[in-house]
Amino acid sequence: MEVPRIFATSERQFSDTPGSWLKAVAIACAFLVSSSALHAATITFVPTNLADTTPGEDLWLYEYHISGFTFAASEGFSISFDRALYKKLQSPPPLVNAGWVVLTLQPDLALSSNGLYDAVALRAAPSLANDFKVTAVWLGTGTPAAQPFTIYNASFTPIAQGQTALVPEPATSLLLLMGAMAAGTRRLRRRSR
Repeated sequence: MEVPRIFATSERQFSDTPGSWLKAVAIACAFLVSSSALHAATITFVPTNLADTTPGEDLWLYEYHISGFTFAASEGFSISFDRALYKKLQSPPPLVNAGWVVLTLQPDLALSSNGLYDAVALRAAPSLANDFKVTAVWLGTGTPAAQPFTIYNASFTPIAQGQTALVPEPATSLLLLMGAMAAGTRRLRRRSR
């Protein structure tokens, strides 16, 4: 009995047998994961609580670091500042380096619009060695949380989106490292018995 062929590749043919379906699904999943990894950009941030210059306002410095993405000329990214949680974004923001132009748009409660930190690459593969910095007044409590970001192409079409990630404090990282080392040492001792 001949098994009907579903689709073929240049090297193999897949049929409707259970094992073949599993292989086809695995290949499709691998393709989806690898294609989404093309835009696996990460934006991390370190918030620093600054001395407040105006009574009742909690001024913070945000330092952003971008990794996992190479920008072409005229591509860029935007970080959104929720209008209910931020006000008074530094305008103009500090320069990054000669490969970037940056600007801010203020959050506006009356217009229901969020604030924006925006950076555009002036040339292909601009340096990401310098952090992108901006100050803003934080209206929330505690330490500021993650913010949504969008990476866009030269036509301003989004090509990647995500949430900024808070960089853990050095003390937190040290504690995690010490815990992992202690667990590893304990495991080695158990094996040697």
